[in-house]
Amino acid sequence: FTHLILGIGTPQKFPPPLSSDEERECIKKTVNGDEQARQKLILHNLRLVSHIVRKYYSSGNSSEDLVSIGKYAGSYFRITMFFYLPLSFILIFRNSLQGCGYALLPLFSGITELVARCVMAGLSGHTHRFLYAIACDPAAWCAAGLYTLAAYLFVLHQWKRQGVLDQ
Repeated sequence: FTHLILGIGTPQKFPPPLSSDEERECIKKTVNGDEQARQKLILHNLRLVSHIVRKYYSSGNSSEDLVSIGKYAGSYFRITMFFYLPLSFILIFRNSLQGCGYALLPLFSGITELVARCVMAGLSGHTHRFLYAIACDPAAWCAAGLYTLAAYLFVLHQWKRQGVLDQ
């Protein structure tokens, strides 16, 4: 059924891709709850989904699996994209601490991140696996961010006591 919709093996025509302005307008409307704009975005991006399915269809994967993976990947990126900016600050602080000679503090930040991922994986159990899989990255980044912030404040406090910041 999916191969008919996505045009695998058939000369099915898709609507042309939206222009950048049309796509931005549809995204704004979709964010405001316009279901018609959402459907337009989906319809005009079927060409991309079809291309991806065609590319990997010959590898023996089920096309339905690939389409559902695409849906899940979209959910993953929509949820985690809000955490990319805080992640960049975490990485900056880690590298700053390491550059100042505190190599163990960034290392423990990475360990904190790993522990948070393990906790989220352990919580997933047999229910809501996908939700917990999506939440692993943001939870790990939040835990690492809290630790890195505490380590950074610790180093600043140490420097104030030693008078390094007064120079």
